[in-house]
Amino acid sequence: MARKKADTLRVWALLFVAAGIVYFNLYLFYPRLIPGLLLLGIPNQPENLLVIGSDYLYDIDASRIKNSQGGNSDTLILLNLNPFNKKISALSIPRDTLVNIRGYGMQKINAAYFIGGPNFTMQVIADNFGIHPTGYLALNLNGVPQIVDTLGGIKIYIDKDMFYEDRCANLHIDLKKGEQVLNGQQAVGFIRFRMEALGDIARVSRQQEFIKQLARQMLSLRALIASPRLLSIVKKNSRTNLSFARLVRTINLVRTVKPANIQFYTLPGSFAYYGPLSIWKEDKIESEALIKKIF
Repeated sequence: MARKKADTLRVWALLFVAAGIVYFNLYLFYPRLIPGLLLLGIPNQPENLLVIGSDYLYDIDASRIKNSQGGNSDTLILLNLNPFNKKISALSIPRDTLVNIRGYGMQKINAAYFIGGPNFTMQVIADNFGIHPTGYLALNLNGVPQIVDTLGGIKIYIDKDMFYEDRCANLHIDLKKGEQVLNGQQAVGFIRFRMEALGDIARVSRQQEFIKQLARQMLSLRALIASPRLLSIVKKNSRTNLSFARLVRTINLVRTVKPANIQFYTLPGSFAYYGPLSIWKEDKIESEALIKKIF
C-alpha cells in the first residue's frame, strides 16, 4: 500500500515537473498561447498607460540640445491594457489638438509636456478628456533608434518617398517608397515625417503602423535574448512613474497580445484654425463615444 502511494506521488511529481517545463517554454517563446488567468508576471488589473514621445530643441546649428529634458510632446498615445482578455487599445491624440491647459488657456496639447512634464500632461488629459492614466512612460527620441537597431531593424512598408531636412530639430529624412527594413535612424524619420496634406494625422497613422510592427518584433527570439539590453535602453532614455517590476509586468503583457488584438484609434476631429494657429479640433460627440468604448 505504501509503495503504491509512493509510486503515485512520483507520477504526480513527474507530471508537475513536465507541466512546469512546458509552461516555462510557452512563457518564453509562445506566451500568447497561455490563457490570461494562468499567466504570471503581468498586471493583475486593467491599466491606462500614457506613452509620450518627446522631441528635442536644438540650437540653429544643431550642435547643442537646448533643453535636455525634452521639448514638446511629439507623440501622445493612451494605452488601455487588459490582462484578462489580452487586448490593447491605443488612442492617439494628435499633437495639434486644441485643449484648455490649466493656467495657460487654450493651446495645442503638445505644449503641456514642455510646460510641466509628464505628470502635468496626464492632468491636462484628465481635464479635457476625462481619462485618468494610471502611469506614464515618456521616451525621448534617442531611445527609438537604439531599440530598433537592437532588434535588427524593423520591416515597414513606406507609402511614398519622404525627404525632409530640419537642422533646428536635427532631423534628416530620406526614405524611398516600398517595403524595407529600416535601421534606427530611418525609423525615427518614418515616424516623424509630416510634410504632406494630412500633416500630423498621416504621421499618427505611421506611428501606429510602427508600433504594430515593433510589437511583432518583440515576440521574436532575438527580442527575448536582447531583453536586458532593451530594458536598459528604455530606462536610460525615458522617464516613468512605473516601478521596474511594474514596467517588466507591462512588457510581459505586451508579449502575450496577438498583433490582431492591438486596436488603434485616433481622436476624432478635423483641421481648423484657432486665431493664427493651425489645430486639430476635437469632435466632442464622436470622441466621447470612442473614449467610452475604449476606457
